[in-house]
Amino acid sequence: MRRICGLLMLLGLAGCGVLESPSTPVAPHAAGLAAGDRLRIQVAGEDELTGLFVVDGAGDVAMPLLGKVHAAGLEVSAFAEALRARLKAGYLKQPEVTVARADTVPQLAGMPPPLRPSEALMEVP
Repeated sequence: MRRICGLLMLLGLAGCGVLESPSTPVAPHAAGLAAGDRLRIQVAGEDELTGLFVVDGAGDVAMPLLGKVHAAGLEVSAFAEALRARLKAGYLKQPEVTVARADTVPQLAGMPPPLRPSEALMEVP
């Protein structure tokens, strides 16, 4: 019961702005894409090239038509440009490609980052 009260009190203080958050937010995945990253890829007008894809252990993304496209170490925008170039080289005249991390949670300004399930305090009766 004390844990629950302490957690509620902590959450109340967080909402009041008493707890300080870092003044400079750190962007997740600053080093670029890595194995295990989930990507939402959309190619306008091409349903078979649109969907959720995962960067594999070798750092590649397996795409229909294109095969494996290297992603590890690239920023999302650079990977999108690589996809655009590969599609333009042999499949589409003017490919419109959008890539975004599928596991990124938008963060509101001034709010602390969301807790991961492993960080939350849970008490089992």
